[in-house]
Amino acid sequence: MAGSARRRGRHGGGVGTVAGSAAGTRRLQRERGSRYRHPVNAPHSEPELFTWEFATDPYPAYAWLREHAPVHRTTLPSGVEAWLVTRYADAKQALADARLSKNPVHHSEDAPGKSKTGIPGERSANLMTHLLNIDPPDHTRLRRLVSKAFTPRRVAEFAPRVQELTDHLIDQFAQTGSADLIHEFAFPLPIYAICDLLGVPARTRTTSGTGRG
Repeated sequence: MAGSARRRGRHGGGVGTVAGSAAGTRRLQRERGSRYRHPVNAPHSEPELFTWEFATDPYPAYAWLREHAPVHRTTLPSGVEAWLVTRYADAKQALADARLSKNPVHHSEDAPGKSKTGIPGERSANLMTHLLNIDPPDHTRLRRLVSKAFTPRRVAEFAPRVQELTDHLIDQFAQTGSADLIHEFAFPLPIYAICDLLGVPARTRTTSGTGRG
């Protein structure tokens, strides 16, 4: 998976995409050493990102990038220039680095492809400014509000329902003897759990991007 930008605390990821602060990333590269400046001299070896093949099986591409270009300059489908960070320790450091931002307002370059999101320009700022796309101190303030729903007691109370959802998903593919665990289990489980927490009716739920209920 490819995530994005900066959050403090324990939210380090194995793969992260940081957009909008090229100067800050260059400084991070210099501090971390020359291994980030591997030239990509063999186009036939460099993985092609954001294709159907990549979405189907991204792990060989991530393995190649971790070995040859752990901090990789790329262009997101939206047109935004970004850095793809593929090593856990480096992603964790980037997520905690105050020089890097995940807020689209801070993108340092114009991205003509931003309109591909389908969000009207006058509403884009409001719709894109949410918990997942903002930096501290606003992120910290909103996270503190959300965390009230995830106290140890609340999580313990919700555990039986999560088990029910887990059993339901497993039952759906158990008879076939095989499954794509990402698309048929790991991806829908947290979505269904969050829908339950938010009170979204079961009949209206689909796993985004798959169309499956």
